[in-house]
Amino acid sequence: VDRPDPGAVASLFTSGGRLVVAADPTSPDSVVIRRGPAEIEKAMSSLRRYVATSHIVGAHRGEIEGNSARGETTCVAYQLSDEPGEPKMMVLGIRYVDTYERTVDGWRFDERQVRVKWRDERIWNRSDVP
Repeated sequence: VDRPDPGAVASLFTSGGRLVVAADPTSPDSVVIRRGPAEIEKAMSSLRRYVATSHIVGAHRGEIEGNSARGETTCVAYQLSDEPGEPKMMVLGIRYVDTYERTVDGWRFDERQVRVKWRDERIWNRSDVP
């Protein structure tokens, strides 16, 4: 995600994989579902609107059951935008809730739920980014 390489991200999903994003923890209407690698790649392409992103992945817990698995991962994400007259830095607290499937190409996401738990927006100084 941080490179950015939307195709590489999409390739981590099964052919029927789902990306479920709950962007606002206070609004059930904020949930967006993308199905399959093509829709997921398109969704990941939208992150190119940021000057830079950085995802710091934290605690991970997983359980494997045969060719399936479940997991939860925490993350703090930084997204820098350079909108005219108002450069912003958004910091997000995220919990990923995942299901995985073992495929001939290795483990893939069958579903990734992106649950934004909190967010903070602030002005950032452009000189901080090379």
